[in-house]
Amino acid sequence: MRLCPCAKGRRLKIAYLSLLPPPGQPASSGVPKVSETLLRAYEPLPDLQVDAVTLVDGLKHAQTEQRGAVTRHYLPCKPHGKTATLYWNEVRRLRAMVERLRPDVVHGQPSSEYLLAATAGRRAHVITLHGLVARETKGLARLHPETFAGIIRDRLHRRAAARATNIISISPYVDDWLAGWTQARLWPVPNPIDPEFFTLPPAERTGLRILCVGTVSARKNQALLVRACAQLATAEVPFECRLVGQPAPGVAEQLNHVIATDGLNDRVRLTGLVSRAELLDHYTWANVVVLPSREETAPLSLIQGMAAGRRVLGANAAGIPRLLAAGQWGGLFPGDDATALAAQLKSLGVPAWETARAAQIHARATFEPAAVARQTVTVYQEILRAATRRT
Repeated sequence: MRLCPCAKGRRLKIAYLSLLPPPGQPASSGVPKVSETLLRAYEPLPDLQVDAVTLVDGLKHAQTEQRGAVTRHYLPCKPHGKTATLYWNEVRRLRAMVERLRPDVVHGQPSSEYLLAATAGRRAHVITLHGLVARETKGLARLHPETFAGIIRDRLHRRAAARATNIISISPYVDDWLAGWTQARLWPVPNPIDPEFFTLPPAERTGLRILCVGTVSARKNQALLVRACAQLATAEVPFECRLVGQPAPGVAEQLNHVIATDGLNDRVRLTGLVSRAELLDHYTWANVVVLPSREETAPLSLIQGMAAGRRVLGANAAGIPRLLAAGQWGGLFPGDDATALAAQLKSLGVPAWETARAAQIHARATFEPAAVARQTVTVYQEILRAATRRT
């Protein structure tokens, strides 16, 4: 397949502005993980040239790394004060990099600096929206430090979406949020996941080994799962549970206190941030993946669980029901009801394994990275063709 719709023999040039894991560090979840997975799928494509640009807090010197068709550019960035200046310096730095690279299409995601830099100027562009900031910070106290920052980030996201000409939508949940206030063309393209998840060994069906992956935070709501685990222990249900992910400040201490108070130290464990190989080991160990988040668009951990053939349970909140097709691909539980979650964990049996098998087939057809990369490249081609016709 020839990718470039422009001059014969010239590769399609993409400036990919996104959060990426810092050099040498793993990305176990979130947008850095999605971006790395997509970039890995781009690397072997012969008619594509991708310059992936990311800002790294506290990095002392710019670094460059090339693998196949993808060159990663790591730029230094100050760790604090970006929101107060409306990301002006960061946007200026990214725009200067774009002008130096002179791409055919700019692709920006997911936070304000990348979205604003991608939609500035006259270059053909597309942005991908992952988190819906106002909804993610809903429920925080009015004087919480994140509340004011969340308001600023939400307005900047809306500004970028309003002036965008093309938006990749990873979920119908995002479509609903955008309805009525953007003129952009929406392109439905799902998040990719690492191909290794499709090749994990089948799950061991005996016992109950619960895995929850994601930043350990109030929004991800791992506290609900811990309370459900306490009920399983009271009911003398044998189980183990692992909470995998970088803890938000203070949250790990709170959860560990609850775990110790409820006598769950030998059953519930917080692992912290893990490498990609360790993450795959955790999914191999697990036979059920749970996500009790209050707010998600298209959560990566449930997609990974589906691809691995594990039973999945998600909170009936935000974009999770859309991902699980209202229960077709996994179970749903009320996001504020630990008793209901514990009941579902106790009752997982043969029907849940049949659902897991169907979900795995669906995941292979939907989230396999090479297929998602081809869809995304097609979007780039169509955007460039449209831009060429206008000029």
